Amino acid sequence: MQEKHGENKKIKVASIDFDGVFVLDSDAVFKKEAYEKIFSGYQGRHGAALSEAKVLFGSGKPGGRGEVLRYVFRKLGEPENTLEMRVKKESLSFDRYVQEKIASAGLVPGSVEMLNDLSRRGVALYLNSGTATAALSESALNLGIAGFFKMILGSTPEPVGGSKAENLRFILEKEGIGPDGMLFVGDSDYDAEAARECGCRFLGVSNRWNRWKAGEKPFPLVEDLRDVARHL
Repeated sequence: MQEKHGENKKIKVASIDFDGVFVLDSDAVFKKEAYEKIFSGYQGRHGAALSEAKVLFGSGKPGGRGEVLRYVFRKLGEPENTLEMRVKKESLSFDRYVQEKIASAGLVPGSVEMLNDLSRRGVALYLNSGTATAALSESALNLGIAGFFKMILGSTPEPVGGSKAENLRFILEKEGIGPDGMLFVGDSDYDAEAARECGCRFLGVSNRWNRWKAGEKPFPLVEDLRDVARHL
C-alpha cells in the first residue's frame, strides 16, 4: 500500500487513552475488583445499579468513580444525610486499591519508547481518559510518564476534563489546529466514536480485552505501542 506522506505530515498532536493502552488491566480488572470490594456487603443487590451507573458515567462520558458510587448508593437506599460522606470515604478506598494495583502492574511494554519517539518528532502529547482527572494524574505521576504530556485530561473538571470527545475538542482549540492535525490513540469503540465525532484520525490499540484484529475494524490497529509513530 502506498504511504500517504502528505497526510502523515499533518499530525501535530497525539491524544492518548490510558486504560487498556498504558495499563492493560486497570479498567477491565482493577476497577472492577475495587467496586466489588466496596459493595461486597450488599450480596449482589448492587449489580444492576452499578451497570446503569457505568452506562451513565463510563464509556468516555463525563463523570468518575464519585458519580458512580453516588448513583449506586442512592439506589441502594443510602440516606441523603450520609450519602456524601459515604461517597467520599468509598472513593478514597476505591482510589487506594486501584492506584496500588496500577503501580504494581506497571506500564505496558513499549509505552515509554512510544512517548520518547513521539516527543522527539515534535508531537504534542495529551493524556485523554475516562478516569477521574485527579486519579489519572496520580497514576501518570506514579508510573513516571506525567512529564511527557502537555496536559492530563480525565473525565472530571479538575480544572479541565469531561467526556473524551469534549477533551478532544478542548485540545484542538488549545493547539489551534484542525481535526486532521490530531491522532487519537485508544482501545475501545467509544474512543473511535469520540474521534469520529471530532473529525480526527483514530488509531486502535489491540489487546486481549477488545480482541481487535486487523481488517475487522474501519481504522488501523497496532499491537505494540512502539508502532504508533508509524501512523503519524
